[in-house]
Amino acid sequence: MREQGEGARRREPSWDEAYVAYVLRPGYEHWQRRYWTFFFELERAHLVALVRAGWLSPSQAGRIAAGLDRVEKSSLEQEPYRGDVEDLFFAIEQRLRQEVGEVADNLHLARSRNDIDVTLYRMDLRRSLLDLHQRMEGLAQALLAQARAHLHTVMPGYTHGQQAQPTTMAHYLAAVLANVERSRRRLESTWPEVNASPLGAAAFTTSGFYIDRRLLAELLGFDGLVRNAYDAVASTDYVMPLLAECSTLAGTLSRFTADLTFWAANEVAGVRLADAFVQVSSIMPNKRNPVVLEHIRSRLGRVPGLFQQACALHANVSFADINDTEDNLQPVWHEAEQLLGEATELLARAVSSLDVDVEVLRRRAREGMSTVTELADTLVREAGLSFRQAHGVVSRLVKLARERELAPHRWSPALLDEAARHELGRSVALSPAALEEALDPVHFVEVRRTLGGPAPGEVAAGLDELAEEIAAGRRWREERLDRLEQASRRLAQEATEWERGNDSRQKMAGE
Repeated sequence: MREQGEGARRREPSWDEAYVAYVLRPGYEHWQRRYWTFFFELERAHLVALVRAGWLSPSQAGRIAAGLDRVEKSSLEQEPYRGDVEDLFFAIEQRLRQEVGEVADNLHLARSRNDIDVTLYRMDLRRSLLDLHQRMEGLAQALLAQARAHLHTVMPGYTHGQQAQPTTMAHYLAAVLANVERSRRRLESTWPEVNASPLGAAAFTTSGFYIDRRLLAELLGFDGLVRNAYDAVASTDYVMPLLAECSTLAGTLSRFTADLTFWAANEVAGVRLADAFVQVSSIMPNKRNPVVLEHIRSRLGRVPGLFQQACALHANVSFADINDTEDNLQPVWHEAEQLLGEATELLARAVSSLDVDVEVLRRRAREGMSTVTELADTLVREAGLSFRQAHGVVSRLVKLARERELAPHRWSPALLDEAARHELGRSVALSPAALEEALDPVHFVEVRRTLGGPAPGEVAAGLDELAEEIAAGRRWREERLDRLEQASRRLAQEATEWERGNDSRQKMAGE
């Protein structure tokens, strides 16, 4: 293949200073921070494919591979933008030409910045997906540990902001954990779309220089291809589901954080965060502010907005290679992943630090009338009432107790009879012992052994299942990391062999 000459070199730029400040320099620096390593992996994979296709000789490939090594190890990764090129791609191309001469120009055969960019996006995205997946596991493990420690910690459960029925801390945390695990599985389900290679699509019609796209995919650790070249450079459906899932998870975790904030309030005092997560007041000596929860919540609150930004970038733009849905979309994902990742890690650490006041929560469950559903159930079982009759009697009992400011532990069979006579026109026979048991929150929890209920044995069984899901998720992630590592080793070996061959040929020529 004839090497390209001086005519292929780019003209001297004369960009507007605002365009440089707002577009070119930030883009250049973003590539330096985010894509540097991925880019050189891509370069080497493309080099292998060019040799296999016969467009470059092994000797040329050895020179280029050695030059790529030198450029990668150079100071270019940290050098500031000087304005002599439009982006980091051309800066690297220019530096490579300085290292090995015009043979470097043929490295760009059968490709375009279009397919280079979208390939780098996916290489970056899959790594950050796996990182987020790992952080979510950290939260899952923290929730699992606290739930197992509090199988018998009875507490009020709330609906509509009001005490509803007793549950346990474990039952509540297991519900949050189930949400986290479902979210992790949905992240996993996006992997086949994320880890599909667009490389070889070139601008969007492939190239007249045939290249093995499947080989490129294998060398870079992709599981498959985006087959249609137009689809490869135009589509963004590989990132949108991830942003949607981040938004969903952020909402769930924000709700959990709101509950933690409520439980930590002085009036509830059900949980206490470790000192490492609280701050004092500059004026009020009594304050112990669990501000980490506020920082977590504010981060989580911004994630759904980023998903909306991504949706807005898709509005009324052509289905093609276009900056709205490529260069300008990626920072949206990066910010969402950073915010959610930070919030998830902080939340995991905060959950691990929780000091739960078991007695306070049990007392609130006992005093808050949340056990009266079990009293209605007891009237059905022991007094022969229909549930609707029992519901009416207990509703009247609650009203009488509130009027007379009587906590449940002060209720008597006589008070229950008064409510029954008002509702049914007759008394109900319920012993003091049966009444006391029906109003006991521990009893309330223990008798709810139906699948999914708060009885300790049932929650423990559910936690065992969730622990298996956590372990399966870890295996899934480790398998994919291992595949990426294997691909990276294979690619490095191919390039090293060419470099060694090139060194041997140079020594022979010298001799």
